[in-house]
Amino acid sequence: MLRNVLVALLILGVAAPSTLALDLPESPIQTSMLQEVNSPILADQDEWSFDEDNPEPAVDTDTDSEGEKSLAKTLLLSAVLPGAGEYYLGQKTKASYFFAAEALTWIGFASFRTYGNWKRDDMIKYAGDYASADLENKDDEFEDWVGFYDGVDEFNSLGRATDDRPYLPATGDTYWQWESSAQRAVYRDIKNSYRENHRRANFMLGIALANRIISVIDSWRSFRHIKSTIGGNDGWSYELKIDPFSKGDKVHLTLYPGF
Repeated sequence: MLRNVLVALLILGVAAPSTLALDLPESPIQTSMLQEVNSPILADQDEWSFDEDNPEPAVDTDTDSEGEKSLAKTLLLSAVLPGAGEYYLGQKTKASYFFAAEALTWIGFASFRTYGNWKRDDMIKYAGDYASADLENKDDEFEDWVGFYDGVDEFNSLGRATDDRPYLPATGDTYWQWESSAQRAVYRDIKNSYRENHRRANFMLGIALANRIISVIDSWRSFRHIKSTIGGNDGWSYELKIDPFSKGDKVHLTLYPGF
């Protein structure tokens, strides 16, 4: 600031005599001082571009537009892969938790499903070896009948008491006869094991869906927080309860509006 004032005073001191009466040519001192004064302005022109019709400097807005986050993209990423929306918003630590939960969910699904299929194969083989039963392409109801009755004859005899149960021929793919009640009990244990593992696999699918819902809600709240449209504890909140051993709903999600 002081330097600019001194330069301005020197310019006035040198230029004033030339404007009094005579139009004298510029001296070398005047030329040097004018170049010194104009040099910062020329340097600034490298950083600012001016339009002849618009004296305001042209501001580069590419950086702001590239850094703008899209809510639709955030929610879509979270719905497809939980944690992807958080990662897109720069919340990498939180995203890693969702990624880990997603990986464990599908590992659990594959494990339960695979083990359940193994147990079903064991059930079919065991029923064929000890009851001469053909369980290929049979539904759950027929599998239960094989486990409840010693043979097809007993099934038909007891079934006459009701009108809604079919009569099964005692030959072909509807025939079975257990050698002992103990073997039938082993069959039921194998059958229940395979079905329980399939139920757990389906439960893991529910966890995968809940993980997506939570990630979508969380990324939406994070987006609004980043945009400073809400503050504190305003907006929606949620509570998730997971109990795989519950007889009722194993996954319970409650949403609380912020009003």
